[in-house]
Amino acid sequence: MYLKSSKESCVMNKSIIYRCLCFAAIMANLIFADNRHCVMKFTVCPENFNNQTISVPYNVVGIAPSVLACQDTAYIESTSTASTSFFFIIDNSSSMTGTSGSDPTGARFNVTQALIDTIYKKQPNAQVGLAVFQEYLYFDTSTSSKFWYTQYFKTMSQVYDTLPGQAYMPLLTLNQSYNGILGINILDSALATTGSGSNIALKYAPNFSTERRTNINIAFLAAREAFANATAGKNNQYIVFLSDGDANRGASDPGQDGIYYFRDSTRNVPTTFTVFFNSGGSTAVPASIQTMTRNIQNNGYSASNPSSADFAITASYSSLSNVLLNNVINRINVPAVPIRMVLNNVTSTTYRDGQFVYQDTIKLGSTTTTQYTMLITYQYTNPSTGQTHDSTQTIIFSVRRDSTAATPAGIALACTTLVPPIFQTLNAAPAHNPVGPKNPIPSNSSISSFYHNVLQIAGVTGAINGALIGIRSKGAPLAPITNGLSANISYGDAVVYDAVGNLVAKGLHVYQANTTMNTATADSTYSYGLYWDCHNLHGRWVGNGTYLLEISTTDANNAKKTTPIKIGVSR
Repeated sequence: MYLKSSKESCVMNKSIIYRCLCFAAIMANLIFADNRHCVMKFTVCPENFNNQTISVPYNVVGIAPSVLACQDTAYIESTSTASTSFFFIIDNSSSMTGTSGSDPTGARFNVTQALIDTIYKKQPNAQVGLAVFQEYLYFDTSTSSKFWYTQYFKTMSQVYDTLPGQAYMPLLTLNQSYNGILGINILDSALATTGSGSNIALKYAPNFSTERRTNINIAFLAAREAFANATAGKNNQYIVFLSDGDANRGASDPGQDGIYYFRDSTRNVPTTFTVFFNSGGSTAVPASIQTMTRNIQNNGYSASNPSSADFAITASYSSLSNVLLNNVINRINVPAVPIRMVLNNVTSTTYRDGQFVYQDTIKLGSTTTTQYTMLITYQYTNPSTGQTHDSTQTIIFSVRRDSTAATPAGIALACTTLVPPIFQTLNAAPAHNPVGPKNPIPSNSSISSFYHNVLQIAGVTGAINGALIGIRSKGAPLAPITNGLSANISYGDAVVYDAVGNLVAKGLHVYQANTTMNTATADSTYSYGLYWDCHNLHGRWVGNGTYLLEISTTDANNAKKTTPIKIGVSR
């Protein structure tokens, strides 16, 4: 379809040729100021717009048929049984704490809390355990009267270094209730801190006094005991070890001795990620830690053990968080692959180049604001069993057309220039623009005669005070949208908005221009018309100003178009 220019309307009606030619020049900038149709494209994950309204310019007609869906490898999704078991080992020796320590802000506790929260959101039935150590295990079962969560501590299976009561937090399923309290909440309380600024410490304190030295052995012995009760397979068992120093005191394993037992005897130790805190800014990891990492990589415990690694950082919340998220979590998650998108009940299962592909533009509605419900289904594959399961995310957002809107961040527009434009108002003399009762089109004019059918259906019997729209379809006629007598069949709909996007009128219809319209002209052009009486939804005259009329049509070849035009009204 194309807009009949003022010059073309003059060819049809020679009596107004000079007025039309003048009007074509005067109105070009008003009516055709933006003769483009645009579709919006997501340039960031649609999840970013969940429960938001996206404001776009008026010439946006829909969402592009290729819709971004992020393949987020950070998803950790639950399956029928726990798929992962984590055990955190946290150094609380004197060199880690206090204003001069390697971690004065307590990042090792706060980041561990945040990481456990992330695991819980993505894999609520994961298991997580915890050991804090100095020269002994820091947790002590004799403190039950001071800290309620000590009831969940598990004492070591034998006494080490002549100190009974040394304990650790065993593997707890995060979404499981233990005496009425979820595992996630128990762990969160055990990691609570006190203090402020550069002097943040663990709130928990044992009953015994310590020299606050570094006994790495006892912590790894606790981890080995904890994993004896893991529900995850060996390939999905992980230790996260946070420390700032070399061992300087060690408990002995039966039949073993020496402070480097943790380094030299790594039997039954699962995949381990070590983060070494260095207050001096060095990137060096102690030789004993490097050797331990190599031994764990090669101990044959699981197929994932070779991915064990160590990292050195200067402690801060952000640096530790980045290391754990980028180098630990992304190695142990279950990857998600998008397999289906449903957007307002329209489904696509074709996913390529990061986007779901639809057959056509997903149209905006006829009102100012259109709400969309997007369902994205991801398929997860358990790396241990190869089993797959699906999970669906729901994203709800609205798109609002606004004459003052700029394209928001995360959205791009793809626009097509309409050459020539498609529609034009046919009260086309300067004296009759803007439209209104001051300068009506006479009832005996050639325009009134040509659009007699349109005006008759609209109930216009005298002078034309409203906006008469001429429509021509070149190459193929418009497809009817209603049934009935040929003169009363509608070939499209239209709505009207004011300058700020409020709906002013609706239920306008496109009709044939004259009784011979079904016979095309020599250039295969078909003629139609539409009339708006310039009244609002309440039946009152609209005020002076510029209005946007949007016409929706489909031709006989099923080509759909939504065409905006501007109309000036003056009373």
